[in-house]
Amino acid sequence: MDALLDTPAIKYILALREASAVAMADGYAQAARRPAFLNLHTAGGLGHGMGNLLNAAVSQTPMVVTAGQQDSRHTVTDPLLFGDLVRIAEPAVKWAKEVTTADQLPILVRRAFNDAGAAPAGPVFLSLPMDVMEEMST
Repeated sequence: MDALLDTPAIKYILALREASAVAMADGYAQAARRPAFLNLHTAGGLGHGMGNLLNAAVSQTPMVVTAGQQDSRHTVTDPLLFGDLVRIAEPAVKWAKEVTTADQLPILVRRAFNDAGAAPAGPVFLSLPMDVMEEMST
């Protein structure tokens, strides 16, 4: 998020409801004719955005969708807002993966943008556990 301050070409837009955020990203991707990037809030946010995510899949809208996941070291205790994000997203996306190490992140993000726009276009999904996002990486 902090890096966006140094990248004025990328504009961060905050939406108060996930369903609206998905619809906004869908409209942007269709108008711009390139993949949109969308970040949802944990399992609840992904669930709330699923209706419009299904619409995007039917419309073959290219989108890279991410959602924050709880710290993977705590998943055995069923923490608040935890869910199997990959399984939740799978019915509405071309593919879904959970990033398990920080070194996977650039590879999977690049693949996500490539695959979202590849025919037939459509949304793809990445689950981002908190502990992975806090890891140091080369």
